[in-house]
Amino acid sequence: MDPFLLLVASGLCLLAAFCFYLASPNQLLLKHSYSSKMLNLGAMVMALLAVISLMQFMGKPAAIFLFVSLMMLYLSLLPLLIAIFKKNEDRRSS
Repeated sequence: MDPFLLLVASGLCLLAAFCFYLASPNQLLLKHSYSSKMLNLGAMVMALLAVISLMQFMGKPAAIFLFVSLMMLYLSLLPLLIAIFKKNEDRRSS
């Protein structure tokens, strides 16, 4: 296994999850939301590149399983961490 490809795939998954999060109308990070169509399109491209990157050094079922696992991890932790940091920021300003 090439650790560089795994790192690239993980980074692409993280960026895709971040774009999916920003495309949501309920996101807490930004006051003004960007174009959800463009963010979703960018996220899909990054997700596809991540899967292709993962398939370079592992089989298709393993690559898809790892991709789905990474996306579940990022899409569940990202809103939680942003909410925690926003809450701490609000406490400091009060």
